[in-house]
Amino acid sequence: MLEHIEDAMLVIDRDRTLRFVNGHALRLLGYRSGELVGRRCRLTTRGLDCGDSCPVTVALERGLKVVDGFSAVYTSRD
Repeated sequence: MLEHIEDAMLVIDRDRTLRFVNGHALRLLGYRSGELVGRRCRLTTRGLDCGDSCPVTVALERGLKVVDGFSAVYTSRD
């Protein structure tokens, strides 16, 4: 079902490992199928706060359902 969403979609687990990347995200980021799943989110995603205290990690540790105010920059393969 997630593969059919028209937006780029990245799914991470509690260890911040990429578990799913749809085709739209792969094309946008310049990767091929299988190159991202199993890798850490920092390979493609950098937020302004990631260096000090990753907002995603804080949300996971606190059991939050939403991460507010997290601006991220996604880097492509090249």
